[in-house]
Amino acid sequence: LKELAARTGTTLYMVLLSAYSILMHKYSGQEDLIVGTPIAGRTQEEVQPIVGMFINTLAIRIHPERSKPYLKYLEEMKEFTLGAFEHQNYLFEDLVESLHIPRATGRNPLFDTFFSLQNTENEQIVIEGLEQSFYPLENRTSKFELLLDISELDGQLECRLEYATALYKQETAERFARHYDKLLETIATAP
Repeated sequence: LKELAARTGTTLYMVLLSAYSILMHKYSGQEDLIVGTPIAGRTQEEVQPIVGMFINTLAIRIHPERSKPYLKYLEEMKEFTLGAFEHQNYLFEDLVESLHIPRATGRNPLFDTFFSLQNTENEQIVIEGLEQSFYPLENRTSKFELLLDISELDGQLECRLEYATALYKQETAERFARHYDKLLETIATAP
């Protein structure tokens, strides 16, 4: 997948998101999708010295089509994501407000599906006299109808799929995960 990204001038994120959106298209039949994704929010110099986490949410509108060859779609995905990244300073809340979208509790106003790639190192911080270990947190509440969170660890991709149990059965989520895996395999070998 990384070789494909390098050959096409894209990134691993773009390749993985393109596969996710293709699968969303195959499941829904829709050719106009909006997928949410997080972006680090430290683009302004004045927030650089401030301790804390600054994250904004991007709503990426994409157009997968059955008749479109994958490499052409990947090139479009590059344009979609770079365009969204250019406007990352526009706050998500301001976007929702300017679109006059009615709010509903329990739902995101712009998208129902979310994609995330975590490719930051989980290095342990060493502090003299302090012993630490990672404690896995188990989340039992999905923030979206469907969320795919991918972490890159030691050259491997670890995928975690969260889903709303009121909408999806476990078997459906497992089938979705198998289809995503197969789609990535196909894209890597014969894009």
